[in-house]
Parts: sequence; C-alpha cells; structure tokens
Amino acid sequence: MGDGELWDGASKQYMAEYGNPKETAVSETITPYLYEDVQQTRRTFIEMSRGCRNKCLFCQYGWLKSYRECDIADIRMCIDRAKTKSIRVFAADRFQHSAYNAIQQAMLKRGKTDTGSDVSIKFILENPEYLQFTNKIRVGVEGLSYRLRKMVGKNYDDDDIVRFCVMVANAGIRSLDWYMIYGLPTETDDDVLEFETLLDKLNAAMPEGYTIAIHWNAFTPSAQTPLQWAAPAIGEFSGLKKMFNEYRRNDKIKIYHKPKLTSYDTIVSRMLAIRATPETAKLTYNFAFKKPAMLRNKKFLFAEYERLAGAPLLGEWPTDKSLPWDKFCLYKKDLMLKLYNKALKS
Repeated sequence: MGDGELWDGASKQYMAEYGNPKETAVSETITPYLYEDVQQTRRTFIEMSRGCRNKCLFCQYGWLKSYRECDIADIRMCIDRAKTKSIRVFAADRFQHSAYNAIQQAMLKRGKTDTGSDVSIKFILENPEYLQFTNKIRVGVEGLSYRLRKMVGKNYDDDDIVRFCVMVANAGIRSLDWYMIYGLPTETDDDVLEFETLLDKLNAAMPEGYTIAIHWNAFTPSAQTPLQWAAPAIGEFSGLKKMFNEYRRNDKIKIYHKPKLTSYDTIVSRMLAIRATPETAKLTYNFAFKKPAMLRNKKFLFAEYERLAGAPLLGEWPTDKSLPWDKFCLYKKDLMLKLYNKALKS
C-alpha cells in the first residue's frame, strides 16, 4: 500500500491485511526514471511529482499520495538521456512543480516536445506564461455550478472559467477538453441551468467556431476520500438529458458532449468493486462471470449485497458504520468525515 519503491518484493510491512490496518508507504524522496512508450510514435515518460496539493473531495490521488517533487537536477538528467523527441513530463497537475519553468527550459534546450495536456485552471490563471509550453489543454471543471465546484474543492466561478478559456484561445490553442462530473451530492436541475448560463457566457466571449469537447462521467464515491460515504450518481437526470438534447444556444462556438451519461449497469459494476468486502467476495465473483443474468435480477443483487455488507450498494453509506477499507488501511477518516458533513450542508 502506497509508494512501490519502498517495497522489497517480499516484506509484509506495507501489504494489506484484513483486520490489521496499516499506514501506507510514503517515500520521502522520489526519483524520476525514463520510461519509453512504443505506440505509433515513440515517446518518453518522466515523473516530475507525485500526489496533489489541491485535495479535491472526490479525488483519491490528492488524499492517498502526499505531494512530493522530483529534484530538478534529476529531471534534467532524465531529459538529457531521453532518446525520443516527444516527452511527457507528467504529474497530476504538472504546473504545481516549483521548478516548472526550469523543466520546460531544459526541454527547449534539448529540442524536446512536451506532449502533456492535463492542466488546472488555478495555475494557468496564476501563471499565464505556462500556456506557451503546451499545445493541447485538458482541464477538470467537474461541477455543473459554482456551488458544486466550490463544494468539491474546485473554487472557480463562471468568470474564472471564461477568463481561462479566453486565455487558452488567445494563446493559439484551437480546442479545449473539459472533464465534468455529474451526480455529485446535493446536485439538482438548478445546477444544470447554471451550467447552461456558463455556456452562454462562453458563447459570447470565445472566438467564432471555437471547439470545446466536454467529457462527462458519473460520480462514484472513491475510497479514502471525503466523499467516500456518498451515494453514486443514480437517477433520471432529466435536466441534464434535456440540455444534451435541446440546448442549442451555442451557435457561435461548438460544444460536444462525449461521452454523455454513464449507464446504470456500469454504475452497479463500479460500486460492487468500490464497496467490495471479504463478505461480498463470492457475490462479486459471481457477478463478474454471470453479469447479464445478475443484472436482470437487480433486486436480488442489491438485497444480497446489503445482507452481506450491512449497508446499501447504491445508497449513502452510514457514517457510523465501518467502511470496507477501514480494516486494511489507516487514513485521515475523522478529517474526511468533517469535510463530508460540511459539503452536504453547502
């Protein structure tokens, strides 16, 4: 559990054991190394940092991994040794690295091309010069409304997002990819209407014909995050469907929603994995090999899961009941519960 470089391949110090919760392995120093990927075009991957400072309430990476940076001297050495022209110097949010400018200067000196695309609105707004180092932008907007974004830790209002998008367009980047989460706790159709207002503002501010591809994903509660007790995104989502099918005011810019809603059956599959327990192991195994038959009898599936686990598969997990991973891992559960309760009240 944790950073793999601390494991010697045999010791059980960091191996999960039921009923014996342990601290995860955290390496104080991380060192980059070259990994060359062979697809149609060869490219090299170099890790620049691990973890994330943002601590979004839905995201495991900011909570499971404390933030650490690779030393700039080690990163330069890897860049110098890379045989490919294309390099992805990667991180959860690569602009967080304190020596990001120096990393890019080392890339330019060696004639390398950075193929990274994931960025954050926060660091672009604070460091607009970083746009000169990227050719493609993918960004997590996540919540439909400012209320929801603020609730999960993405504290960007509509004006922040519009300003960010205009900056990207002015930098010569011809399209944008957004990651969006729907079905967050307390979400309503009013939040969908606020999202339509945001699209109207973008339509007025962005250049003619600009393309924004929005990638939707259903919320599912991840282990060891403040939203781990929440129910997954299930329901009719009539407001969201109506927006997909009828919203036509964006005649100046091009908006593509791909993919749209996640299927109900996929949500069920995800939750059986997320909320798996030793007691539900046989049920999960049978589901994996007899999925069509079990999905045809969801009433039995849900009742059997709740009988074995003592909590609902698709509902809110009781905050006074142990979570499946509590018997394996030590983590900041009390802090997460405070943040969860605060989020529900926002």
